[in-house]
Amino acid sequence: MKTIDEVYSNISEILMDIELDVIIDVQFNNRLKKVIANIKQDERMFGEDMFKLNVSSLFFSLDEKIQLKILQHEIAHAYDIYKCNRNSKHDKTFKELCEKLYGENNIGNATIKEWIK
Repeated sequence: MKTIDEVYSNISEILMDIELDVIIDVQFNNRLKKVIANIKQDERMFGEDMFKLNVSSLFFSLDEKIQLKILQHEIAHAYDIYKCNRNSKHDKTFKELCEKLYGENNIGNATIKEWIK
């Protein structure tokens, strides 16, 4: 994914695959130091189906497979919040959800240290 349009296209595909009907707005956030991306529900301004995905500039320098895993990971958080009414962070419940959604539970934390080795 080299452009923001490709990121939105990948997000749309993931949302359709897991049948999650939410809106995700992508924003660049160069203040992210410990993570490459994070997602937050933004219901104050837009409603409970609106999420804001912050990505660091480092995101676009990563391999496309890693970018896709990061997007899946963050969208799994949105699924957890929106469909399951919980925010299970990175616990066993979250890993089970990742396995249910994507067929793998090793998505793990999207921290810079873990994704870049």
